[in-house]
Amino acid sequence: MMSNFTEKEYWDKYWKNHKGPYEIKRREKELLLNELLNIFDSYLPVNKNMNVLEVGGAPGHYLLYMAKNYKYKVHSLDYSKAGNEL
Repeated sequence: MMSNFTEKEYWDKYWKNHKGPYEIKRREKELLLNELLNIFDSYLPVNKNMNVLEVGGAPGHYLLYMAKNYKYKVHSLDYSKAGNEL
């Protein structure tokens, strides 16, 4: 079976059907997500002068987390215009 995950058109269509980013939060059965957020919270400083770039960043869940919790200036690099606009 062939996948379209590398096609810009696939992702533009995919993101057009989604609402804006929601804030990621720890959840009871999301062990990987919880551990990733624990790492962020253990090692990243709050600093409004810092920047973060997420490659393949659409729709920005992690960027929203970084902006709200660490005051970072956030940037997304994603070839889907619709995904970046979220």
